[in-house]
Amino acid sequence: MPSKLIGDANVFLDCIGRQHPDNRILDAALIVATDFAITETNYDEKIEYWEFFKRGVCFAFYDAQQLNTVFIYTQALEAYQAYPLLRDLIKGLNYGSSRSEIIKLLGFPATNSHHYIKYYVGKKYIHFEFDNFDNSEL
Repeated sequence: MPSKLIGDANVFLDCIGRQHPDNRILDAALIVATDFAITETNYDEKIEYWEFFKRGVCFAFYDAQQLNTVFIYTQALEAYQAYPLLRDLIKGLNYGSSRSEIIKLLGFPATNSHHYIKYYVGKKYIHFEFDNFDNSEL
């Protein structure tokens, strides 16, 4: 577990588990600071997405508008552009940071799989995914 995260990641983590329209969710949306599309899926459960395509961010709200996940894309993917504020997200994190660079920055992860690593921060977690060249993409 990282001893202390420095950056806007703390604002996003604080929103997880909160109900819309909690002001902390709106604070996180202000960091992203761009227009967004709202889409819904309704397979096994209703999920509402706030998709900030121009900033590479997606908020996923489950059930009764509870924020469950914040996706931040460090590389452009499909309709999402790369998150332009990475320097402020986690101090020391760079575009395309490798697995070893992230581990050096944050310490050994709780989960270390072939395509991702996961760090717990209290009862929440930060999940990094990697491309085939071991560079971060999400």
